[in-house]
Amino acid sequence: MQAPLQIHMQGVSLRYASRMDTEVIRNLDFSSREGEFICLLGPSGCGKSSVLRLLAGFQQPTSGVVQVNSRTVTEPSNERAVVFQGDDSLFEWLSAYDNVAFGPRMRGLSSAEIDPIAMKFLRMVGLADHAHKFPRELSGGMRQRIQIARVLANNPRIMLMDEPFAALDAQTRTELQDELIRIWSADKKSVVFITHDIGESIVLADRIGIMSAGPGSRIIETIEVDLPRPRSRANPKFGELYERIGRLIHDQVKSRARHAQNA
Repeated sequence: MQAPLQIHMQGVSLRYASRMDTEVIRNLDFSSREGEFICLLGPSGCGKSSVLRLLAGFQQPTSGVVQVNSRTVTEPSNERAVVFQGDDSLFEWLSAYDNVAFGPRMRGLSSAEIDPIAMKFLRMVGLADHAHKFPRELSGGMRQRIQIARVLANNPRIMLMDEPFAALDAQTRTELQDELIRIWSADKKSVVFITHDIGESIVLADRIGIMSAGPGSRIIETIEVDLPRPRSRANPKFGELYERIGRLIHDQVKSRARHAQNA
């Protein structure tokens, strides 16, 4: 039995009047079911992050429908939590523990209620022994783990992740990919993950939405990743999928270049 439809975007367009009236997204359709891990992938500047902002409620579409759980998205909500690319959203003056505890504290929970929540998610991301440290005392990978723990402590139904590992070194990035899949497998929260890394999308996603080159971007193909987890890059099917996606994106980049020459 299929999980219920959770995210539904239909005929969505987004135009920025401040950017020479540029239409970033045009007639985009996208949907996902509860518990799915979705990656959005495409050429630089194709509007991936704009889709995430629409889902978060940070922006409103120029036209079309953006719905979560059958309700139109009109503003941010604690059911949709965002993990950003950098760690600027962490409170530098708070310890790792207090960063994770911040959301439950704002919801009015008592210290007795907050402590097991904060420690549960610090343990989940492997940072219980660093609970007393401040963000400046942690590595980049550790700070991203704190971001993830802080989001999980708010118990959202959907995690929206905007290239959260892009600034990390390759080894740390691989470790956090594995960590994220372990966490996701434990509670199967829905995830929409923005990336420009083909390999990362194959490692993580149930389905990958390939976006066309902008302006006026849309999802041109959705690819099922039918590989068992944990996924090995040495698997021949991994390589075949990588090549297929790479060709799609390469064609989009070439198409944009031709359009720019003829403009």
